[in-house]
Amino acid sequence: MKRSRGRNLSERFQRFMAAAAFAESGEAGTALEIVDTPKKTTKVLLAIGGSEVNKDAFRYAVNLCRRVDASLDVLQIVHQRSADVEESLRISLASHSREVNRLLREVSGNNVTVHISVTAGDVDQEVYSYVKDNREVVAVVFDSPHVRGEEPERGKWRRILQVLSRRLAVPLITAESKGQI
Repeated sequence: MKRSRGRNLSERFQRFMAAAAFAESGEAGTALEIVDTPKKTTKVLLAIGGSEVNKDAFRYAVNLCRRVDASLDVLQIVHQRSADVEESLRISLASHSREVNRLLREVSGNNVTVHISVTAGDVDQEVYSYVKDNREVVAVVFDSPHVRGEEPERGKWRRILQVLSRRLAVPLITAESKGQI
């Protein structure tokens, strides 16, 4: 249930007045706890279209998280080709878990929280839905072997990303290895 703006203002005023009373009585620590509002959480989404994680894209997303003080959401989207989606997801997770674990160990020293999700579907639609449903996302780093692939596949994916970037309310960043530029 949404609160009305007036009620929220009244509650905030009461909270600040309570903090002032604690501060006047010498309880500065308690006063600070009362008025300390939680920091808004921000997220960077690393969207992986396919089964392989590009190390450069992953590192770029982690560095971006460090710069904007955000957590990292990794969304791996496996294209839904087969009738047995669960089996495709299981195989994908098993075959690349070693690499993902190594990258996560690398991140652990950077004070970046990482959340991983795997889904099946169309890459552009899944990314759009994720950003729409998670308002905390401030940027999307897109990684796909299709974008790094050969023409005409590369051109098709670049057009898909152009359309997606127009639909998103946040920046869409494609990360490529330096050797591929």
